[in-house]
Amino acid sequence: MKTHRKSAFTLIELLTVIAVIAILAGILIPVTGGVIRQSRIASSKARLWQYITALESFKAEYNYYPQVYTEDANKNGLIDLKTKSEDFISALSGSGGRNYRGIQFYSFSENEFLGVTTKDANGNDVVTRNLLDSFGNDKISILIDANGDGTITPNSTDPVSPGAIKNSATAWVEANNNNPGYALWE
Repeated sequence: MKTHRKSAFTLIELLTVIAVIAILAGILIPVTGGVIRQSRIASSKARLWQYITALESFKAEYNYYPQVYTEDANKNGLIDLKTKSEDFISALSGSGGRNYRGIQFYSFSENEFLGVTTKDANGNDVVTRNLLDSFGNDKISILIDANGDGTITPNSTDPVSPGAIKNSATAWVEANNNNPGYALWE
């Protein structure tokens, strides 16, 4: 009499397959995390370049940069978007910053900034918009050639400053908590 065995996986075979899958997942998860981080940095750098382009368009139209910067020791114009976001947004979106013709040089989307609500002296709600990068970091700085000598010298410490740059503008984001720091000159 012939007996027929059903073919099935043994416990050892199943454990082996599970172990191989676990090893592959352990290799792929950190790699994809790094790729996602790099793509977010690239996305943020592209947005910074768009800000620079909008500033240059503003200057081409009016022959000066919007008055949203403070002069630093090197006679550069430093735009600290942590404190000047609202002025920056108004100037480039056509509603302020000596943008007399109301030209929209950049269209800001809602996911580019965080609205912070505070109370004024009368108890009224005041919404302030802070620009953010793709990581939710608001330590964004833009440096422009305010004196027109064709060079700018970033004084940032994170990422490390390259010294003088022959350019009319650059930008960087300083590291904040677990968010990375990066710059357009990298």
